[in-house]
Amino acid sequence: MLLFPIFSDYMYSDMTFSQSLIQTILKTSNRFGFETADRTLSYFDLYNNSSQYLGGRTNALARLFTGLEPFNVQNHVFLYRLRAGSVPDHLLYGSANAHFIGYMNADFGLWGVFWSSVLVGSTLAFFDAIYITLRKNEIVISLYIITVTLFWKLMGTQPTTILFSHGALLMLLWAIYASKTIKVREVASSRNTLPNRV
Repeated sequence: MLLFPIFSDYMYSDMTFSQSLIQTILKTSNRFGFETADRTLSYFDLYNNSSQYLGGRTNALARLFTGLEPFNVQNHVFLYRLRAGSVPDHLLYGSANAHFIGYMNADFGLWGVFWSSVLVGSTLAFFDAIYITLRKNEIVISLYIITVTLFWKLMGTQPTTILFSHGALLMLLWAIYASKTIKVREVASSRNTLPNRV
Protein backbone atom coordinates (compact mmCIF):
# COMPACT_ATOMS: atom_id res chain seq x y z
CA MET A 1 0.00 0.00 0.00
CA LEU A 2 2.83 2.39 0.82
CA LEU A 3 4.45 1.73 -2.56
CA PHE A 4 1.33 2.66 -4.54
CA PRO A 5 2.13 6.41 -4.82
CA ILE A 6 5.64 5.58 -6.03
CA PHE A 7 4.41 3.20 -8.74
CA SER A 8 1.63 5.63 -9.68
CA ASP A 9 4.10 8.48 -10.21
CA TYR A 10 6.52 6.17 -11.99
CA MET A 11 3.92 4.78 -14.43
CA TYR A 12 2.53 8.18 -15.46
CA SER A 13 5.75 10.13 -15.82
CA ASP A 14 8.96 10.03 -17.80
CA MET A 15 11.10 9.79 -14.66
CA THR A 16 13.19 6.79 -13.75
CA PHE A 17 12.10 4.67 -10.78
CA SER A 18 14.71 6.20 -8.46
CA GLN A 19 13.70 9.74 -9.51
CA SER A 20 10.06 8.83 -8.94
CA LEU A 21 10.92 7.41 -5.52
CA ILE A 22 12.75 10.59 -4.49
CA GLN A 23 9.96 12.78 -5.88
CA THR A 24 7.28 10.86 -3.97
CA ILE A 25 9.21 10.97 -0.71
CA LEU A 26 9.72 14.74 -1.08
CA LYS A 27 6.04 15.35 -1.90
CA THR A 28 4.84 13.18 0.97
CA SER A 29 7.17 14.73 3.54
CA ASN A 30 6.21 18.20 2.30
CA ARG A 31 2.50 17.40 2.57
CA PHE A 32 2.62 15.87 6.03
CA GLY A 33 5.37 18.04 7.44
CA PHE A 34 5.81 21.51 6.03
CA GLU A 35 2.39 22.29 4.55
CA THR A 36 0.31 21.42 7.60
CA ALA A 37 2.72 23.21 9.94
CA ASP A 38 2.73 26.25 7.66
CA ARG A 39 -1.08 26.38 7.53
CA THR A 40 -1.32 25.96 11.31
CA LEU A 41 1.11 28.83 11.84
CA SER A 42 -1.14 31.03 9.68
CA TYR A 43 -3.84 30.67 12.35
CA PHE A 44 -1.39 31.98 14.93
CA ASP A 45 -0.36 34.85 12.65
CA LEU A 46 -3.92 35.89 11.86
CA TYR A 47 -5.42 35.47 15.34
CA ASN A 48 -2.71 36.85 17.57
CA ASN A 49 -4.52 38.99 20.14
CA SER A 50 -7.63 38.67 22.27
CA SER A 51 -9.69 41.22 20.28
CA GLN A 52 -9.55 38.90 17.24
CA TYR A 53 -10.50 35.61 18.93
CA LEU A 54 -13.68 34.01 17.65
CA GLY A 55 -14.95 32.78 21.02
CA GLY A 56 -15.87 29.27 19.89
CA ARG A 57 -17.44 30.10 16.51
CA THR A 58 -15.40 27.41 14.70
CA ASN A 59 -16.55 24.59 17.00
CA ALA A 60 -20.09 23.21 16.86
CA LEU A 61 -20.07 22.07 20.49
CA ALA A 62 -18.86 25.46 21.74
CA ARG A 63 -21.55 27.18 19.63
CA LEU A 64 -24.22 25.19 21.49
CA PHE A 65 -23.17 26.94 24.71
CA THR A 66 -22.31 30.39 23.32
CA GLY A 67 -25.12 30.77 20.77
CA LEU A 68 -22.72 32.43 18.31
CA GLU A 69 -23.04 32.14 14.54
CA PRO A 70 -20.70 29.69 12.77
CA PHE A 71 -17.62 31.07 11.07
CA ASN A 72 -15.73 29.44 8.17
CA VAL A 73 -12.27 30.01 9.59
CA GLN A 74 -10.60 27.68 7.06
CA ASN A 75 -11.68 29.88 4.16
CA HIS A 76 -10.80 33.06 6.07
CA VAL A 77 -7.26 31.80 6.67
CA PHE A 78 -7.01 30.67 3.04
CA LEU A 79 -7.94 34.17 1.81
CA TYR A 80 -5.43 35.68 4.25
CA ARG A 81 -2.73 33.41 2.81
CA LEU A 82 -3.85 34.26 -0.74
CA ARG A 83 -3.46 38.00 -0.07
CA ALA A 84 -0.09 37.37 1.56
CA GLY A 85 1.09 35.67 -1.63
CA SER A 86 1.72 32.24 -0.14
CA VAL A 87 -0.98 30.64 -2.31
CA PRO A 88 -1.09 30.72 -6.16
CA ASP A 89 -3.31 33.53 -7.48
CA HIS A 90 -5.43 31.28 -9.71
CA LEU A 91 -7.06 29.70 -6.64
CA LEU A 92 -10.20 31.70 -5.86
CA TYR A 93 -11.56 29.51 -3.10
CA GLY A 94 -9.86 27.17 -0.74
CA SER A 95 -9.84 25.69 2.70
CA ALA A 96 -6.74 26.05 4.86
CA ASN A 97 -7.55 23.29 7.32
CA ALA A 98 -5.03 22.86 10.10
CA HIS A 99 -4.19 20.93 13.25
CA PHE A 100 -6.80 21.29 15.98
CA ILE A 101 -4.54 23.75 17.82
CA GLY A 102 -5.00 26.22 14.95
CA TYR A 103 -8.77 26.24 15.45
CA MET A 104 -8.43 26.49 19.22
CA ASN A 105 -6.04 29.43 18.85
CA ALA A 106 -8.51 31.17 16.54
CA ASP A 107 -11.29 30.60 19.08
CA PHE A 108 -9.61 31.18 22.45
CA GLY A 109 -5.92 32.00 21.96
CA LEU A 110 -3.07 30.19 23.67
CA TRP A 111 -5.28 29.18 26.60
CA GLY A 112 -7.50 27.39 24.10
CA VAL A 113 -4.45 25.64 22.65
CA PHE A 114 -3.32 24.58 26.14
CA TRP A 115 -6.67 23.29 27.40
CA SER A 116 -7.62 21.60 24.14
CA SER A 117 -4.25 19.82 24.12
CA VAL A 118 -4.86 18.62 27.68
CA LEU A 119 -8.38 17.46 26.77
CA VAL A 120 -7.27 15.71 23.58
CA GLY A 121 -4.41 13.98 25.39
CA SER A 122 -6.74 12.89 28.19
CA THR A 123 -9.32 11.64 25.69
CA LEU A 124 -6.72 9.64 23.77
CA ALA A 125 -5.40 8.15 27.03
CA PHE A 126 -8.95 7.30 28.14
CA PHE A 127 -9.78 5.62 24.82
CA ASP A 128 -6.50 3.69 24.89
CA ALA A 129 -7.03 2.55 28.48
CA ILE A 130 -10.56 1.33 27.71
CA TYR A 131 -9.47 -0.54 24.59
CA ILE A 132 -6.56 -2.19 26.43
CA THR A 133 -8.83 -3.54 29.18
CA LEU A 134 -11.42 -4.96 26.76
CA ARG A 135 -11.46 -8.63 25.83
CA LYS A 136 -9.99 -8.95 22.36
CA ASN A 137 -11.69 -10.31 19.29
CA GLU A 138 -11.64 -9.30 15.64
CA ILE A 139 -14.37 -6.68 16.14
CA VAL A 140 -12.65 -4.94 19.07
CA ILE A 141 -9.26 -4.94 17.32
CA SER A 142 -10.80 -3.59 14.08
CA LEU A 143 -12.61 -0.82 15.96
CA TYR A 144 -9.38 0.09 17.76
CA ILE A 145 -7.53 0.41 14.44
CA ILE A 146 -10.32 2.56 12.95
CA THR A 147 -10.40 4.78 16.05
CA VAL A 148 -6.63 5.34 15.93
CA THR A 149 -6.97 6.27 12.25
CA LEU A 150 -9.74 8.74 13.11
CA PHE A 151 -7.66 10.42 15.78
CA TRP A 152 -4.87 10.79 13.24
CA LYS A 153 -7.28 13.16 11.45
CA LEU A 154 -6.67 15.71 14.21
CA MET A 155 -4.10 17.04 11.74
CA GLY A 156 -6.97 18.66 9.87
CA THR A 157 -10.12 18.82 11.95
CA GLN A 158 -11.65 19.57 15.33
CA PRO A 159 -11.60 17.09 18.25
CA THR A 160 -15.39 17.25 18.61
CA THR A 161 -15.76 16.34 14.94
CA ILE A 162 -13.62 13.24 15.50
CA LEU A 163 -15.61 12.19 18.57
CA PHE A 164 -19.12 12.77 17.28
CA SER A 165 -19.34 13.24 13.49
CA HIS A 166 -16.63 10.74 12.56
CA GLY A 167 -17.91 8.29 15.15
CA ALA A 168 -14.98 7.62 17.49
CA LEU A 169 -17.26 7.68 20.53
CA LEU A 170 -19.76 5.35 18.86
CA MET A 171 -16.96 2.93 17.98
CA LEU A 172 -15.76 2.89 21.59
CA LEU A 173 -19.28 2.04 22.78
CA TRP A 174 -19.56 -0.67 20.11
CA ALA A 175 -16.22 -2.15 21.21
CA ILE A 176 -17.37 -2.21 24.85
CA TYR A 177 -20.58 -3.97 23.80
CA ALA A 178 -18.65 -6.48 21.64
CA SER A 179 -16.31 -7.19 24.55
CA LYS A 180 -19.21 -7.75 26.96
CA THR A 181 -20.87 -10.20 24.57
CA ILE A 182 -17.60 -12.16 24.42
CA LYS A 183 -17.57 -12.36 28.23
CA VAL A 184 -21.21 -13.52 28.33
CA ARG A 185 -20.49 -16.23 25.74
CA GLU A 186 -17.41 -17.40 27.65
CA VAL A 187 -19.38 -17.67 30.90
CA ALA A 188 -22.22 -19.53 29.15
CA SER A 189 -19.84 -21.98 27.45
CA SER A 190 -17.93 -22.60 30.70
CA ARG A 191 -21.19 -23.52 32.44
CA ASN A 192 -21.98 -25.99 29.66
CA THR A 193 -18.59 -27.67 29.96
CA LEU A 194 -18.62 -28.15 33.75
CA PRO A 195 -18.76 -31.84 34.72
CA ASN A 196 -22.04 -33.02 36.25
CA ARG A 197 -21.70 -33.95 39.90
CA VAL A 198 -23.61 -36.92 41.24
